[in-house]
Amino acid sequence: MPARYVREKMLDSRRYHKVGLIERLAFVELVLLADDFGLVQLDPTFLSRRTTAFVGLSSEAMAGKIDAMEKVDLIRTYVVQDEAFAWIPRNGFFRRAKRPSHPLPNFEAPHYRDRFNELKKLAGNCNADAVQMQRTRIAHAMHMQTPPSSTPTPTTTTRGQESDLSNQPISAEVWSFGVELFKRDGKKPLEDDAARSFLGSLLKTWTAEAVLDACRAAVGTDDPKAYVRAVLRKKPKIGETDLADHWD
Repeated sequence: MPARYVREKMLDSRRYHKVGLIERLAFVELVLLADDFGLVQLDPTFLSRRTTAFVGLSSEAMAGKIDAMEKVDLIRTYVVQDEAFAWIPRNGFFRRAKRPSHPLPNFEAPHYRDRFNELKKLAGNCNADAVQMQRTRIAHAMHMQTPPSSTPTPTTTTRGQESDLSNQPISAEVWSFGVELFKRDGKKPLEDDAARSFLGSLLKTWTAEAVLDACRAAVGTDDPKAYVRAVLRKKPKIGETDLADHWD
């Protein structure tokens, strides 16, 4: 199970309060059990073993609780090879995983069309990440903790911020992934120093998580710099309210 926390803003969601107490507990537990893409299996044995909300319930009773959550769009269910799964939209998860842990729905099936558009985009970005970026991580292992010495000498404040970031795995991923993206993709790839300088400027305004998500979305685009900027303009800056806290 991915490490994550449940955002307290969920408790203010109108969707969340439209269902009963058991369904609310079930939803929180599904959030904790879901993978980084918000996917979770709905097998009755799994649910009765891993949750409190569903323990002791019949398959029919479980289906009723799941249906209640789906009616208010807390979850969106689908079936793959006779196995039931759910996707949790508006989950606010940060995706560290390269691939989902569970099978994806058939996005082109008539009864699933337009219900999983965001998930389809995430899956497409993820597949590109896995194919194009995995081989670069080892090569950059010695350089991904901090920017190279050719970048401007940081002030006391920025040095402290970079030190804090470098102690976190997410910062390592940003430098490894982002630099390689800007050096390789697009019609006008950047030199190493320029790529690191551009990435460093982004990290002064947006969190490492937001920057990494934007970089992942920009894989394969003609102008990854412009694409990343466009994605980040819609993201909260450091210190601002996180839009992922909006569950409705």
